Amino acid sequence: MTRVSLTKGRPTVRQPRAFDRFRCTGANCEDTCCIGWGVPVDRETYEKYQNTPALQVSGRPLSGLVEINPVGSSPADYARLRMDHAACPALTEKLCGIQISAGESYMPALCVKYPRVFHVLGQTLERSLDLSCPEAARLVLIDPDAMILQDGQDGPADRPRLVNFVSDDPDDRLFRVRTLLIELIRKRPLPLWQRIRAIGFAVDRLAGLDLADAVPVLEDYLKTLRLGMFNDTLAAAEPDSKFQLETVLEIVVTRLSSDYTPPIFVNCYRDFLLGLAWTPDAPMEDLAARYDFACRRYFLPFIDSHPHMFENYLIGYIFGTVFPYR
Repeated sequence: MTRVSLTKGRPTVRQPRAFDRFRCTGANCEDTCCIGWGVPVDRETYEKYQNTPALQVSGRPLSGLVEINPVGSSPADYARLRMDHAACPALTEKLCGIQISAGESYMPALCVKYPRVFHVLGQTLERSLDLSCPEAARLVLIDPDAMILQDGQDGPADRPRLVNFVSDDPDDRLFRVRTLLIELIRKRPLPLWQRIRAIGFAVDRLAGLDLADAVPVLEDYLKTLRLGMFNDTLAAAEPDSKFQLETVLEIVVTRLSSDYTPPIFVNCYRDFLLGLAWTPDAPMEDLAARYDFACRRYFLPFIDSHPHMFENYLIGYIFGTVFPYR
């Protein structure tokens, strides 16, 4: 794979409009990104810690807050911070003690870039935001124009370890495929659920295809969709509230079973159950009926009034994860 140099010359930069607007809210954030993560430390940063034994964070030597990762597979995952009951040992009153004591250059790469995501495809550096960050989510979901893609400013020149090299794609075909999928997401004459279903059909068509064939196949698919040839197929599907609710609950329970679940997520789930009037012995059919009523009475009218919100979420996912090729 040919890798773009981020120190000699600049690649083309592509990003959503919201990217440059992001500013970390620090201690004012209603959540924290310093709890619940396993934080990898690259070899260069680990050695920097060991070579500055006098440097302390919250009264402890910085060199003692990190340990070599016995299963590290690369210099980028050489060591790990010693987590303190799921929290970063450098967390100081909802702020990064490493940044306070030593500056950003001593922070692990993951912490420097989050919630920013950097991918290099061919000669293009793509920059996006991870919506697990509340402030990033606000920027992307509230502004109707947040996910308009545009050329950005210069990319990071001094820390190439922040960047994921995805593909040597000189013809920018990966971006063209995602542009066509994004066009489908924005096809508002169709209800959003039908657009999502149509994307499922489109991705099925791409299965097993070489990337060189993907663009014309998707172009033909979109042309067929515009002509209304899939209308009957899309309209034939009926929402299944019971299946939807069971799926949501399964996903949530899996999340709650993980090593750490943020309190803000637990509180949202509790409100969700209260809204359903959930009890341990409530039949799933009754819960599904309440779920369907709430969806039709409150959720769908809200989304109909703010159609960009789910669109921006889906576009952010497609762009930020190089969907459907990652």
